Amino acid sequence: MARVAMFLAACGLAAQTVKFGPLTEKERSVGPKPGVRAAGVHRAVSSKMLGKGKWKDGVWRLRIISKGAKGLRLHVTGFVDGKLSVRGAGAAQSFAAKGPNGDGDFWTGVVDGESVWVEYLGSKRAGPPIGIAVVSHLW
Repeated sequence: MARVAMFLAACGLAAQTVKFGPLTEKERSVGPKPGVRAAGVHRAVSSKMLGKGKWKDGVWRLRIISKGAKGLRLHVTGFVDGKLSVRGAGAAQSFAAKGPNGDGDFWTGVVDGESVWVEYLGSKRAGPPIGIAVVSHLW
């Protein structure tokens, strides 16, 4: 893990990483609705966290880590143009402008592991080009 951190720092990518620590006691104790088995917990993503994403070579990138997760899902908002790629340990998921629902608001599929890269290719703008409201930390 230390080698990965050193590599990311050398490439200038460490600065564009949002890190959630291990689940807190409160997060671990969140119970599901009656009759529903809990599979994880939602963790809010602030605009300050999204601000860590960086533009390089025409692509906006952000890495999100949620320590200890077996999988992650993202609630994407405000996706109006361009192309979005979400990838982790497995295959990448790609989305065209406005996402699968046509309104820019959707959930990605599950990405295996505790880390996900979000990459946006489209119109460069000041600030994040998309919103990510929630990271779903799955156990």
